[in-house]
Amino acid sequence: MPSPDRNILQFQKIEFQHKVPFVIYADFESIIIPYHSVQPKNQSAYTEKIARHEPCGYAYVVIDANGKMLKPITVYRGPDAATHFINNLIKEKDQITPMITTIIPMNLSPEEEEQFNSETRCYLCKHLLENDKVRDHCHLSGRYRGAVHNYCNLKYKMRKMIPVVFHNLKNYDAHHIIKCLGNFKDHEFNILANNMEKYITFSMRKNIKENNVTVSLQFIDSFQFLPTSLQKKIAIPPASAFYSTLSGEHVSEEDYEHAKNVWSTFKIKSLGEYHDLYVASDVLLLADVFENFRNICLKNYELDPAHLITSPSLAWQACLKMSRQPLELFTSIDMHLFIEKDANNLYGWAMSQALPYGDFKWISPPTFNTEQILSIHENSEVGYVFEVDLEYPTELHNLHSDYPLAPEKLLIKKAYDFTHFKKYFTNIRF
Repeated sequence: MPSPDRNILQFQKIEFQHKVPFVIYADFESIIIPYHSVQPKNQSAYTEKIARHEPCGYAYVVIDANGKMLKPITVYRGPDAATHFINNLIKEKDQITPMITTIIPMNLSPEEEEQFNSETRCYLCKHLLENDKVRDHCHLSGRYRGAVHNYCNLKYKMRKMIPVVFHNLKNYDAHHIIKCLGNFKDHEFNILANNMEKYITFSMRKNIKENNVTVSLQFIDSFQFLPTSLQKKIAIPPASAFYSTLSGEHVSEEDYEHAKNVWSTFKIKSLGEYHDLYVASDVLLLADVFENFRNICLKNYELDPAHLITSPSLAWQACLKMSRQPLELFTSIDMHLFIEKDANNLYGWAMSQALPYGDFKWISPPTFNTEQILSIHENSEVGYVFEVDLEYPTELHNLHSDYPLAPEKLLIKKAYDFTHFKKYFTNIRF
């Protein structure tokens, strides 16, 4: 439990307000290589491997803080695609590192100096400025941004990190990348996973710090923020070639006609050229969608989701930032155990009400009786959580047989009333 002098939770991730200066968007394409295996002779249940996905190419694009491509999109088609991809990313990182680590000096105009002298609030945390007022500027351009607290200025800096964004990284692309990471023994890796097969995010950086600067590549999944398909998957040669043994279905006539139209419009001469066009369009679509999402979040919350790994983590930081409400954390283990259990209809009701934020204390049971509890206004400025014993009148048993109130999962040995139930006071009224 936190100590009483460190029990306040509030927004502190000021660096998340800084737009990540460079983001890499990428995608793999694979070919399906069939296995020519012999089925087991026994009749018991078994899993038969019929094919494997082998990465045959990739594309990526580097986007700067202005939403512009740093250079034309890179497309590769050939052997060892995953290893080739990581090698290229390391080269991109080495080229970007000097831009991230070099600080362009600030050169204030007389108008900007006057603006600084007149500013009374930190433009980052919105609190009043006092003796620790300093000038903040963009390290990439030297442009003056505003007056800030010294603490905010130190926090509001470019992280030594380059996000690499895939759509559906966790369920697909990560498997190709993880398999080849063992080839890069001069790097260290950090992985956050759901289980042995699903990786939420992972990062890599060189073991040796060069000039005390180490920039990491942080792989994140845009599907964790935007859980939908970016576009329908399509393919070309004859329609019969696209029968899915997994679903038992052929390619739809509509998809096949669209693919033929693409093939004709772009004057494609081979399936390899179609691969290049397809993976490039996938990456550019991903970059366009996620850049727009970043701009929306920066406009509405002044937070860049490229710093984060999931939409819940983004929502939590946005909640702390936009509410500006410090949250008191329990310092008593007894208080924690008292309310640690989930609430019935937690999201649908409980979290839609006024939420507790501090000044938690125990109240002696004799302070309240049933009448006093029922007299508390449901919109009271002070909330209560009671531990109560409930009597369930016999005459209500048949009426409530389908949906009994305050249900408890346990083995019933004899009839008895409910004891030691924790209830929010407004629920007790009904």
